[in-house]
Amino acid sequence: MSTRNCEVISKMKKGVIVFASFAFLIAHSPALEAASKNIAIHVRVAPAISLAVPTTYYDFGDMAVSSTAVAISSLAVVNDSSGRTQDYRINVSTYSTGPSSQVNWLLGSLPAPDFFQLCWQVTLDGAVRPPADTSGNCTTNGWIIFDTDAGTSQPASAPGGLADGVISNAIRNLWFQIRTPTSTSYDEYQTMSITVTAAAANSF
Repeated sequence: MSTRNCEVISKMKKGVIVFASFAFLIAHSPALEAASKNIAIHVRVAPAISLAVPTTYYDFGDMAVSSTAVAISSLAVVNDSSGRTQDYRINVSTYSTGPSSQVNWLLGSLPAPDFFQLCWQVTLDGAVRPPADTSGNCTTNGWIIFDTDAGTSQPASAPGGLADGVISNAIRNLWFQIRTPTSTSYDEYQTMSITVTAAAANSF
């Protein structure tokens, strides 16, 4: 046996030993454990917020100065969304359809020269006309005064929350009471613009 051959045999033996050790380690390593669960993610496009006001015009007619009138009929507000529950807000602005030289009435907390007072309330029964406010400042018989800042949007949270949490297809009836100015420098028609805004329930 030559030295070269011995060297080769020796290397082969070392290779066998290393291989055997490696095989032993693999055989005795802990098995890899795993578990899995599925997660379902759901999404949909929610139905749009929507409302309808079938009648968008009411005329108080001719009134004297310093007089009070409750609308003869209400304006229906319908939640015509496809399944959304909604809250309403309401605000009023004033303008005149006449020439710019004509005087516009302004919204006030009490009637005054060229200042009028406007109140509102929401009911479930549009056939029952509410009685007029007896306090002079819209704090009786369910009336709520419009904020004197005509640009301010107010929660339409009538007694009982009738304008909050309105379900789909439900109808709310909006009533108005007006007190005319104590005097006016403009005796033609004045127009008050009412805006009702719907939003998802609990938004306001």
